[in-house]
Amino acid sequence: MTAELAVSRLNKTFLAGRPAIDDVSFVATAGEIVVLLGPSGCGKTTTMRSVAGLETPTSGQIRIGDDIVSDPAGGIFVRPQKRNVGMVFQSYAVWPHMTVAENVRYPLLNRRLPRAEMERRVAGALAIVSLTEYAGRSATALSGGQMQRVALARSLVYQPRLLLLDEPLSNLDAKLRLRLRDELRRIIKDAGVTALYVTHDQSEAVAVADRIGVMRDGRLIQLATPTELYTSPSSLFVAEFTGATNLISGRIIASDAGAARVAIAGGQELASRVPQRIAAGTEVTVAVRPENLRLSAGSAETGPAGHWNRVAGMVREARFQGVQTAYTVTSGETVWEINEYGSVPRHAGGDEVIVWVPRDGCWAYAEASTSAQAH
Repeated sequence: MTAELAVSRLNKTFLAGRPAIDDVSFVATAGEIVVLLGPSGCGKTTTMRSVAGLETPTSGQIRIGDDIVSDPAGGIFVRPQKRNVGMVFQSYAVWPHMTVAENVRYPLLNRRLPRAEMERRVAGALAIVSLTEYAGRSATALSGGQMQRVALARSLVYQPRLLLLDEPLSNLDAKLRLRLRDELRRIIKDAGVTALYVTHDQSEAVAVADRIGVMRDGRLIQLATPTELYTSPSSLFVAEFTGATNLISGRIIASDAGAARVAIAGGQELASRVPQRIAAGTEVTVAVRPENLRLSAGSAETGPAGHWNRVAGMVREARFQGVQTAYTVTSGETVWEINEYGSVPRHAGGDEVIVWVPRDGCWAYAEASTSAQAH
């Protein structure tokens, strides 16, 4: 029953202000999990609600499988209950007076299915979410994570063509959220259903998604696999939002074929990647993730294998965090934030070090950032 979701040039404008959705297009292939990621107000939830039929788009088209369910220009708007989509919300919305099995069975009661078929579907949905042994238990006796799995089973039991999930883990505590996000991907894949998932949590998106769409101000900025999104962010916003906290102001010396030489403070140069060719002399912001940087003692002549920029500096601060140490290193006017994994800090405040900056993990954008360092 799973189906492809195609969103084409979707727009939604409310009575006042900028568009909530601004010319958004994407396709989720059958069985794929697409996550819409972005800050509050970026349009991700409005996009999902438009797919569900809970919002009426201003223009554009939404197709589920072979059926066009929304096309204002053609006068088409299929009601939510006719779209055959399942939804999982932030709140569990389980019936407290019912057992787990009764909660899951509830959506089937008006579908005129034979009793045996209903019980087969309920058993199958409970098996997918690993709640078979809890079938006869009262919903109020469950943990938050178990109640969310009941909500998920209830959305899968009538075999929807598409599953929509709106911040489904946001009401759980941090430890349970970490455990359940991996389970969610398994559950969705085991069910074989196409899924559109909305979150503002980058780590959650990476753990769940086949592809991630980053949204900003109603627009879809980049849609890519998690690996591509992290290693080749298309804009400074995407790089920043996904954790590139080192933002260094510089100037292009030369740029060609996706690579550039960038002058930064103190007369230093960085070899960097660029999304497109940028003219020499252009002011840029270089973005680097703290976990991609490497440190060695200041006397070290060699560094990690591969192509790296070499920058001399001094440890200003070392913050041990259990599984990693976060370093702040100054190199003239430039400040580097570096995360080094391991249970023993290797450097201390005042140590002279070499910062190794990966050329392939170093991106220059012809954009300014309010948090970028002055050149």
